[in-house]
Amino acid sequence: MSNLRRSGNSGQSLLQQIRQGWQRLIAPHSSITVIGEFRRAQLLAIVTLVLEILFVVAIFFGPKSLGVFLTLGIVTLVSYTLSRTEYYRVGTYLLTYAFTAVGYIRIFNGTASSIESSVASTVHISLIFSSVLLSQRGFLSLIFLSTLAAFLAPLYSKGPVSEFESAYRTGGLVMVMGAILYGIQIFRANLEQERLQELSDVNRKLEGATTHLDQRIRERTLELEKANQQAQERAARLQIISEISQEISSNVDQNPRMFLDRITQLISEKLGFYHVGIFLLDKNREFAVLRAANSEGGKRMLERRHQLKVGGTGIVGYASQSGRPRIALDTGSDAVFFNNPDLPKTRSEIALPL
Repeated sequence: MSNLRRSGNSGQSLLQQIRQGWQRLIAPHSSITVIGEFRRAQLLAIVTLVLEILFVVAIFFGPKSLGVFLTLGIVTLVSYTLSRTEYYRVGTYLLTYAFTAVGYIRIFNGTASSIESSVASTVHISLIFSSVLLSQRGFLSLIFLSTLAAFLAPLYSKGPVSEFESAYRTGGLVMVMGAILYGIQIFRANLEQERLQELSDVNRKLEGATTHLDQRIRERTLELEKANQQAQERAARLQIISEISQEISSNVDQNPRMFLDRITQLISEKLGFYHVGIFLLDKNREFAVLRAANSEGGKRMLERRHQLKVGGTGIVGYASQSGRPRIALDTGSDAVFFNNPDLPKTRSEIALPL
């Protein structure tokens, strides 16, 4: 079992090494960062490597035109070398135009048996991979030159080939084939542009969603912080109220006057109110009489036996009659507020029935 695992691991390691080696062979220059240019340079390296391998294999079978094979092999090798540099475009034009020119050079030298065979052997293949490697302008130029050279082949051929019909047929085929490949190239470019636009739109939507989500997270975080702060403040107030209750319970046996004064002082100190007053109803339950206060104004009110009519103006009169608490957050706008010169700093009031 261990031997089988070792052999499997070694096989997998060998495949990984082959894959890594192939990636290093076709890797473009580090200065090429645009994705489209990167792919063209990588494709040029792949095509030239495959062609170079085929040329080497073909030489062992003794091709008739050894000079042509060697020339194309050298051109392919130079193009591959350029594909690994920042000047890969030069290698692209060298490979495509050289392969296309070989067919017409054979016609010019008279080594081709016919126009059709010479063009079909190299030009057609060159047009196919040129449509992928070249830009639209470069490929269109190659189509024009190839078509022109095919139509004019009988004029510059040194061989026995002189049939204009064959030249016209070959030129027309080159033109049609080039037009089809050019249309495919444009279609592929437009399709890629649409995909890039869709990707850009998706990215914008994602950015918008991310921004909205970040904003919602910040808002939610602020809400949670505010709620947490309010909960802490509420807990602190409840703790203070508990402390006040405990202290009041421990002093309940004191003199009533001192007991009430102690309550007003505790509430003022613990809860931060500048004035605290305790009203008790008289025997006839007609007036709420101030019995204890902690502020200076409250003490003056105690000296003159300050009292408010039950049900009269002000929140004390309302609470004493209805038995319900009343809060005035802004005493200046509260309809039941009664202006008291002894408490000029008052901006809000609360009256709680005991």
